[in-house]
Amino acid sequence: MRADCIIITTLLSVFPVLQHVVTGQGHHECPLGCRCDFESQYKRVRCEVTDSGIVINFHDIDSDIHFLEILPRQRGRIDTFGPSLPDVFLDFPFLERLIIRNNGITNIPSNTARQLSKLRALDVSQNEISSLRGLSLDILSGLESLELSSNFLRSIESGEFQRLVRLRFLGLSSNKIQSLSPTAFDNLHNLETLDLAGNLLRDLPVGILSRSGRLQYLDLSGNQFSSVPQETLSIRGLTNLLLDDNQITTVSSSVVTFWRSPSLQAVTLSNNPILCDRSVTDFVSWVQTAEGARKVCNADQRDGRRRPCPSCSQPRVLAGLPVNELNLRDLGQSDQPGGTGSSHPNSGGGFVTFQVGDPSERLTAGSNSTRDTGVQRQIYDLTDRVRRSLPDAGVECSATKCYIFSAGGTRSWSTAQSTCRDLGLDLAEIGNPAEQKELMSLLIKSVQENAHRSSPSRGWWIGLRYSPRRRETSYATTGRIASYTNWAAGRPNLIGFSDECVELLDIGQWNDGPCTLHIDNQFVCQTMLSSNQQTDTRSARSPFTPQRQSADSAFFTIVE
Repeated sequence: MRADCIIITTLLSVFPVLQHVVTGQGHHECPLGCRCDFESQYKRVRCEVTDSGIVINFHDIDSDIHFLEILPRQRGRIDTFGPSLPDVFLDFPFLERLIIRNNGITNIPSNTARQLSKLRALDVSQNEISSLRGLSLDILSGLESLELSSNFLRSIESGEFQRLVRLRFLGLSSNKIQSLSPTAFDNLHNLETLDLAGNLLRDLPVGILSRSGRLQYLDLSGNQFSSVPQETLSIRGLTNLLLDDNQITTVSSSVVTFWRSPSLQAVTLSNNPILCDRSVTDFVSWVQTAEGARKVCNADQRDGRRRPCPSCSQPRVLAGLPVNELNLRDLGQSDQPGGTGSSHPNSGGGFVTFQVGDPSERLTAGSNSTRDTGVQRQIYDLTDRVRRSLPDAGVECSATKCYIFSAGGTRSWSTAQSTCRDLGLDLAEIGNPAEQKELMSLLIKSVQENAHRSSPSRGWWIGLRYSPRRRETSYATTGRIASYTNWAAGRPNLIGFSDECVELLDIGQWNDGPCTLHIDNQFVCQTMLSSNQQTDTRSARSPFTPQRQSADSAFFTIVE
């Protein structure tokens, strides 16, 4: 009898715990629009807000949550918590991670910061923050991770991170940062990851990273560096250095010496205009060793992407050739006077851009045209179809394909796809970094030509889908798994069961989300040009600009 009482008492004592674990709700029902679950045995609440009229009732959220995420279902139009982050967190003493993206936040008042003083991770990316002074970071001294990407920061001044001595991750990518104080990161002794990608930096101040003794991962890609920053050579524990998409033309012997360090695991340099002359002999020789190839050409990055090996930009006879395929005897070659030939299939090229007009207007390009009549006929036919269906759209062509940039968006990915297919096209599919760079270059040019092609949502539908359940990105036309992705920070969304659609953001990265939004997205169609009708563009590359015959005539430009 006594044993039975003990068993019953024990069951009664653990029943509330069992009920808590099974339901995942604790004392309250999960708020409308939110999902309540567990992460590593701690309570998490994730809310997706559809519009500014929906207000989350924080009294419906358990006070013992550890993780809170508030995200809009559409980008850039929700300001439920902006511009000042409200002081609604007093009832959550265990809150460790707060994610509030795309909510128009510009500042965090000190009262709110005091309620968040136990935070270890804060993500306020994709908001409207233009200054760090208004974030009350001196109160949030317990932070170990701070994500500020995709805001409007222009500089980092001395002392702005002074109290964040525990910080291990700092994300500052996709801002507009042009300058850094030499003492900007002085007190960040525990910093392991620093992401400065996608800014406007030209150099790093002397000594700026000298006190970051634990820094391992440094992303400087997508800036305006013309040479490898000397300051990176002082970081002894560095394991990953990303320098893609800059303006770097050469790699000196002293840089190569540092990159041979056993601690350095990966250094990426793709999409830089490397001048392949004798100044890069040591670099090319090293890349062609097993160690150099592993670090520069074959290293996997944290985001799952493998950057390609850097290629030559000049001289023209070597343009497009990956440095690991160079013959050292070729270094120091120069183009012959007046010569345009190249022995490498990737050399040459350029873009042909069109404004939609009347294709019946005949254009005379002369004997040096880079396209034969067959390919021109394809383009004329395409511009005619687009002109009739999408009058203000832009048609932009590269050597192998043409893109159509809409001037009137749609909320539905399916509608965008149908519009493309009605023209005999498909939504654009991006298969590698070169296509990503090409598409963004032509998109920017198209929007500059006609402001109606800009997207109020800052997104363009493209031909990819994402499955959270399978965690796979696939091409819409074939269904095959995409070998290349370019996700924005924090994407893709790993929560959910239904397939999502992919949009290209104006910052060049990808976002996943619902296939129907509450605001129009523009979209990009594409079509391939018939390869059997192309001439060898390497032997005839004289630019031509035919005169416009009327207000509706087509306008051609070769973009070198």
